[in-house]
Amino acid sequence: MTYIEQAIKEAVDQGYQPNVERYPEMEGISPLQIAMAMQADVFIDPAFWKALGRKRGWTTDDDFKYWQKSVVEWEEKYWKKFWHRFIDHLAEGKDAESFFQSLDSKARERPDSHH
Repeated sequence: MTYIEQAIKEAVDQGYQPNVERYPEMEGISPLQIAMAMQADVFIDPAFWKALGRKRGWTTDDDFKYWQKSVVEWEEKYWKKFWHRFIDHLAEGKDAESFFQSLDSKARERPDSHH
């Protein structure tokens, strides 16, 4: 399984549903298969990043209300930062696979980053 496939699977496992309103022919196909086929749409969908963040223990706006650690620590794990880093990564001419690979590598370096 590629790093992209793993990230998409994690998001779908956390409830991510690709938006297929424009594609009635996809009715009955599993969300995982749809998300794999529609990666470009998936990667610009905030719902994907939020779902992936739930799996990976990233922070959300709601978390901030109850956050006990520093604001810097909250911001470092904020789901939207990962999405912005992804866009920056692509803008630098890199590919999506290497972005998700780097996320997995960083998570292994800091095992406390997963919940």
